[in-house]
Amino acid sequence: MNVSRRQFLAGMMFSGAGFVSTDSLFFERYFVEMNEFDIGTPSNSSAAVKILQISDLHLKKLTDHHRQLADQVNDLHPELLLFTGDIIESEKGLPHLDHFLQLFHPDAQKAAVMGNWEWMLKVDLNKLQHVYRENNGELLINRSKAFTIKGERLLVTGVDSQVNGHPDFAEAVRSVGREKHHIVLSHCPEYRDRIEREIRRINTSRPADQKLNIDYVFAGHSHGGQVALLGYAPLLPPGVGRYVRGVSKGIGTSILPVRFGARAEIALFHYHTAETA
Repeated sequence: MNVSRRQFLAGMMFSGAGFVSTDSLFFERYFVEMNEFDIGTPSNSSAAVKILQISDLHLKKLTDHHRQLADQVNDLHPELLLFTGDIIESEKGLPHLDHFLQLFHPDAQKAAVMGNWEWMLKVDLNKLQHVYRENNGELLINRSKAFTIKGERLLVTGVDSQVNGHPDFAEAVRSVGREKHHIVLSHCPEYRDRIEREIRRINTSRPADQKLNIDYVFAGHSHGGQVALLGYAPLLPPGVGRYVRGVSKGIGTSILPVRFGARAEIALFHYHTAETA
């Protein structure tokens, strides 16, 4: 059978469209990529703390996808889980979040912050905090909490979402001095610029032994653009600013249930603490 050039091109177009549809609707959404990083000061003598970031889950109901995700996380044996906002979208998601958190190893400590969706859909803060606390976690809204892991003190500061929330870094660190290991959680990566300015302002009036020193800021919100072409994301939500790379692409989707060029991800950080200043 002879195939005309027009038929051949049409077939190629339909094949390409089928590939893009399969990739964006299925593969990049449900085959979660695990990215791994060494942070701090790697040393042969230092025992790294395993920190795993989960962002933008947009949990509506618990599915096999989420159970497989929990298995993937548990296989990595993280000691601290960071949930950087947009974990659920409404109060209907609270029991599903509770069940999801129960899937993780109970010894894994957890710290979480609010995202814009939790605020927009008016999730009850007391109920959300209760769910995290029942599962060895803490919801941090403009406040800080110290965790002890492998004998090391790690201070985690959580700020509210820049979009729909009321972030206040100065309030979050009001009672915080100089820490050996100090990280910040912020749903919106753009707020990092405000944090940097606030640190400079606060430190001008503090003695040397009380000056703030932040090691890392963990953020999400962008979804990697959710649809990106050759690394370029044409549509980004407010609150991303200049930070697209180096920010968690998250797991779920919002508005449209597609991902293309922005595969869902979790990130494992080996935080080498023993030799840091």
